[in-house]
Amino acid sequence: MKRILVGTDFSRPATGAVVRAAMLAAEHGARLEVVHVAARLDRALLRRLGVGGALGAAAAERIEEQLARARALALAQGVTAAVKLLRGSAPTMLAREAARSSADLVVLGGRGEHTLRDALVGTTAERVAERWTGDTLIVRGAARAPYGAILACVALAPASGAVVMSAAALSARARLHVLHACEAPFEGTLLAHHVDGATLATAVHRADRDAATRGFSPVPRY
Repeated sequence: MKRILVGTDFSRPATGAVVRAAMLAAEHGARLEVVHVAARLDRALLRRLGVGGALGAAAAERIEEQLARARALALAQGVTAAVKLLRGSAPTMLAREAARSSADLVVLGGRGEHTLRDALVGTTAERVAERWTGDTLIVRGAARAPYGAILACVALAPASGAVVMSAAALSARARLHVLHACEAPFEGTLLAHHVDGATLATAVHRADRDAATRGFSPVPRY
């Protein structure tokens, strides 16, 4: 990876995304860009309310402080990050900035501050993924260490190769596991007809043995 973009709304999940993005940038020697998208202010309305100048200045100061904090988080991982403030719709602007900068990866927190809105229209991460055709990493927990193991779940569809390649690209240090989950032939039918456990176990064992002959490593079911 050469370019990584991380979006932040300064919430706790977004902070975890910034740290994870910085870890990946440090591992790959990649350029890191931290982007915050603020809502557009109706300055005419604010002036009519008599709070335009003061409110705008206070908001700008807070954003600058938070972006400086994000830059410091990246620097703690050994990465000098570029920071950018954009205005508009967060999903749209993040997707556009990712395309403009030719990002190899977009990193986002799993959930932001607007829990009710997220539930109604989807999280920012989900909406960015709908607009951005490149790889998106959604960080759901605090980033405490580089990735040690990566699990790529595939359905043996045409896109499965891309899934494995994207997973492998995340880290050269982490162990990569590829998992395909499937039922033994007619397993659902046998369950629906309440066959005895021994018959079901025999069918599953036969499917496992067949998978092993084709190079797969069966793992325990259920």
